[in-house]
Amino acid sequence: MNLTSSLLALAGQNLSSTPLQYIGGFSHCQEYYGLFPKSRDCVKAVDLLEKGAAEVSYAVHSGIGQHALPLSKSYGTCMVQIDVAGPRLPGTFDITPDDVRYMADVVLNSCVTGPFEIGGFATSDLQVMSGWITAEETKLDRPFPTSTAFLTVTLTKVVPDWLSPGNYDPIMAYHFSQVALAAIDRAFTLRERIDLRRRAERLLQQGERMQPRGNRVPWWEKPRVGKEVNETSLDTGNGTVSIELPEPLVTNADTATSKRRRKI
Repeated sequence: MNLTSSLLALAGQNLSSTPLQYIGGFSHCQEYYGLFPKSRDCVKAVDLLEKGAAEVSYAVHSGIGQHALPLSKSYGTCMVQIDVAGPRLPGTFDITPDDVRYMADVVLNSCVTGPFEIGGFATSDLQVMSGWITAEETKLDRPFPTSTAFLTVTLTKVVPDWLSPGNYDPIMAYHFSQVALAAIDRAFTLRERIDLRRRAERLLQQGERMQPRGNRVPWWEKPRVGKEVNETSLDTGNGTVSIELPEPLVTNADTATSKRRRKI
């Protein structure tokens, strides 16, 4: 099974990921975030979120009060967590409250009250992060710009800590591995294609190591492996899928220009 089909197979097992057309991110349903056979508590928790169409500047990991991140709202057995994710975070992050409510509603409708009756999370626009991961000049071990930070809204069972799925959920590593893989088609040179393939492999391997709780590692950290390998595997929750990493694709497509912004 090649890398592309393995990632697609992963997306269909134990999870549901849906693009958010209005926001530009995606939502992800996962049983780990809680079982909700009765969704009333989550509906009430979402109702507690601030409303408004005007942008509000939130302090990131450095303040207290209504406009400081991370923040949470709880009702009964359900909690909404709002946080900023990424290797380097800005001091403030501009948020439109109605967009946050939209993200929460997407998770509510697709995960909690949908066919799964489980928790999940949604991300804001990932264009800047995806553009950085696939840019020719990028080195994943060098500092990321703060403009790559993105927002996550999580519906979860009540927990005592911050889940930060944008940093620690394995689906993020697999998502950005897919981003790097797709960019191979747009690469101009063989060197670019080889480099993108290595990035996809690295992110895929890191996804194997990740777990949302306990001894957590973020998706951007370099995997600790003993030697270069040409095959890896995924623990999907339903067994292990063997993956043969593809050779670089030889095409002549234009590279996409990434839009630089950090607002939703």
